[in-house]
Amino acid sequence: MPWTAEEARYALNALISRRKIRPVEVERALRDRKKEIQRIRERLAELESLVALRGTGPRPPTQRAVKRPKPRRRRAKLSARLGSAPSSGSRASTWGT
Repeated sequence: MPWTAEEARYALNALISRRKIRPVEVERALRDRKKEIQRIRERLAELESLVALRGTGPRPPTQRAVKRPKPRRRRAKLSARLGSAPSSGSRASTWGT
């Protein structure tokens, strides 16, 4: 659930005042966020340098094969008629009993 800055600030203040979390934990989370951003930037620079060494840029997008839906099997339509009229000893006469 994305929060606005105001909602996040309120939630943190409420959790701190209820002693669910300590301010030190919030500071640690923010510090870890900065470290994570730095690691991602370093990894991106490393990948970009590998691409530069290969001498090729990003590949152009390729066309993907269009998936066609599976054909639907048609069911045989059932008729209301079962053939000849049921006889007195047939199953059809015992269904209602």
